[in-house]
Amino acid sequence: MNALTSWIQANNQQRTVTVINSCGSNIRLKCESGDIIDSIDWMTVEDHAAHVFTFRDNIWGTTLFWCQAQWDRKRAKFNVYGGDAGRGSNNLELFGYGIYLNGYKKWGWSD
Repeated sequence: MNALTSWIQANNQQRTVTVINSCGSNIRLKCESGDIIDSIDWMTVEDHAAHVFTFRDNIWGTTLFWCQAQWDRKRAKFNVYGGDAGRGSNNLELFGYGIYLNGYKKWGWSD
């Protein structure tokens, strides 16, 4: 195994993102990445249900995933991996009063 192969295997771990709906009713959710092949089309996530997806960083370690959510008449767009969301496996929970990342309120809803 050469040095490049070793580095890629050590630094390209599978990542998991979990988005939990705790809003009190269904939400619509769409997640996408700047990496063209990684996109998850609009879906309905029922109240108290979760959407989980896994992926690996691109070879440059620059993968960014973000989601859009619609709940009631409110909308939100937020990073779920990379950028201000960090680069680990992340857990997001959506409440009517805000969107939490790994247990901390990070974003709000807009009308």
